[in-house]
Amino acid sequence: MVPPLRRARVGRMSIELRRVTADDWQLLRDVRLRALADAPEAFGSTLAQAESLTEGGWRQRADNGGLTLLALDDGHPVAMGGAFAPDDGPTVFVWGMWTDPVARGHGVGGQLLDALVAWCRPSYDEVRLHVTEGNDGARRLYVSRGFEPTGTWEPLCEGSPLQIEELRLLLHQGPTQQPRIAIEAHDERWPAEFERIAAALAGALGEVALRIDHIGSTSVPGLAAKDVIDVQVTVADLADPRLEAGFRTLGATPTEHTRDHVPPGATDAPGEWSKRMFRAPSSWRRTHLHVREVGRGNQRYALLFRDYLRSSPSAATAYARVKTALAQLHPDDADAYYAVKDPVCDLVMEAAEQWAHAVGWSPDGGTTHASRGQVSC
Repeated sequence: MVPPLRRARVGRMSIELRRVTADDWQLLRDVRLRALADAPEAFGSTLAQAESLTEGGWRQRADNGGLTLLALDDGHPVAMGGAFAPDDGPTVFVWGMWTDPVARGHGVGGQLLDALVAWCRPSYDEVRLHVTEGNDGARRLYVSRGFEPTGTWEPLCEGSPLQIEELRLLLHQGPTQQPRIAIEAHDERWPAEFERIAAALAGALGEVALRIDHIGSTSVPGLAAKDVIDVQVTVADLADPRLEAGFRTLGATPTEHTRDHVPPGATDAPGEWSKRMFRAPSSWRRTHLHVREVGRGNQRYALLFRDYLRSSPSAATAYARVKTALAQLHPDDADAYYAVKDPVCDLVMEAAEQWAHAVGWSPDGGTTHASRGQVSC
């Protein structure tokens, strides 16, 4: 089954999804070359290799027996992706996913991926794809569509220091339904709900938890937020086996999230933005359980972001307005929502860093001092 030609308005774009044929080889060449120039570290082939292909080579790529789609805005290709099933087996592989920078944050990548999965669903059992380490936006998109890691990592290509991670979507389970993004007025009950969650975590984790903090928007008085309690558990070592054992006693299970968004200009040293994240028990209210190592950039980021917004009602109000508008624009598209929200948070952090310097803030000596095992709201 081939998806029909589709046109949809995405933000200010009028997107047409077109199945590539051999006669579209020039369009395919154009977008593939732009993709390789924009993100040479994201693909297993190089710009030089692609530029050396003849017309016959591009026609063969366009008519490869699988499905290759282009997303066109007013006839101009702004995204691409393909799917093929080797040896007529039960597995389809998605390849070449790329969205032009001008189209990112508009849900184009999600629309393209959904069309590829729809093509796969009637005839295949699973879809697999690879994502390069550090490509957090792409990984977030895939996870939002139900893809899960297989645990397999391999070099991007021979001799490359970069690793790629394999993700898989089981088609017989159907699409994963993600909760709609909705921003609500601040609820005065959120701090007390955090305290109950933190008490349970402290009892299960014991001395493994150096501190347990209420983070995110629900931790800032008066700030509108999604109705999700974000908790940061600070530990000495993410690999400590007692960590997962403690969460499992509560019925919490590990998720695929192992890395945070890296702000522009931040040091991306090994482990600096690594994390673990656990899915709260089904009996709990909606909760995100983040685990980060003490002293790491991502552990500090969450605490400084919270404390700055607590100290600056005007910044908190502006931040709430951005989130509310984004949720109204993209209630069902987490990729588009976070594509804008993450850079906004980075802008807030610029002001937060200046504030921290002015007042002498530190994670352990600011407004939220917490010693070993202490709970901080």
